[in-house]
Amino acid sequence: MLFGATVGNAADGTNEQDQAPYALTSQGGSTHCMKIKVGTRRRHGFTRMKSQHVCHVLVVLFCLSTWLPISAVAADSINWQTYDAGMALGKTKKKKVFLHFYANWCFYCRKMAKETFQDPSVIEHLNKNYIPIRVDSDKDKRTASMYNVRALPSTWFLTEQGERIGNAPGYMSSKQLLELLKRLATGNNKATRQGG
Repeated sequence: MLFGATVGNAADGTNEQDQAPYALTSQGGSTHCMKIKVGTRRRHGFTRMKSQHVCHVLVVLFCLSTWLPISAVAADSINWQTYDAGMALGKTKKKKVFLHFYANWCFYCRKMAKETFQDPSVIEHLNKNYIPIRVDSDKDKRTASMYNVRALPSTWFLTEQGERIGNAPGYMSSKQLLELLKRLATGNNKATRQGG
């Protein structure tokens, strides 16, 4: 991005100003402000600013201009909760709980994470109608044993009070999961998959 900025000439005490172009670049997650020397023009009547302040202003403007798209991307993901926090939220928000067990080494868990849980319809339905909880069964063995998790992935559906509705073991495509989520949301409390 290229910007023109007014910079005062404070060294000689004159009221003359330089109109200096600045470039704001972003590389590797950091933002840099550089003054580009393309010649100097003198002008009167502009407010004095040091080049360092111009860079700070440009960085702030750049960050503000990118904030909205970044927050929109963050909203396009499932709002996963920890087990304890999610169970408490289910009770306070009076929402059913979607409890998903996974492990990093599990191929079908990774497949669900990359495909099923990236589907915009799944994301919207889970965030709107359920409290989604994701539990790493290797790190939280106590919770995994409470639900008798023997194979992964394993998904449980719970009432607002934490009572078990049912379990759907194994991989689910976004189509299969959406059908099941919609059936449960309409009051059909049979959490078993039909078809393949």
